[in-house]
Amino acid sequence: IVRAVSPSTERCRHRRRGGDADEEDVVAVAAAATSTATATASAATSKPTSVKSLQLRFLPVFWLLRLAFWMSGPYFYQVYASKSFHGEPATAAVVSRIFLVGFASIAIFGPALGRALDAHGRKRGTIAACMVY
Repeated sequence: IVRAVSPSTERCRHRRRGGDADEEDVVAVAAAATSTATATASAATSKPTSVKSLQLRFLPVFWLLRLAFWMSGPYFYQVYASKSFHGEPATAAVVSRIFLVGFASIAIFGPALGRALDAHGRKRGTIAACMVY
């Protein structure tokens, strides 16, 4: 029987025992790493044609939208910094809070929205997001 043990777990065991790792544990770690790499490589090469077709249609659009979003990020600081809130110009602290609220809302609402998209369809969700954005 081969035990799958991560290298970090093995280091912890080694420290607790206060000695060298025995040969059986080292062989188990090497076997687990090899079997995982082999399984991953074989799974990557055996994609159905429908999956490859979907990837060729979906991924370019996905990365184009993602790149557009990433490219707009640095400019939002200037947009927020040029605004005034309650009659006073925005400071770096205010702009930082705006960014923090945005990232926190993604962390809080993201999982629920992901489940809703799974239930109602990603195409509808994508179209709705584009219309809102």
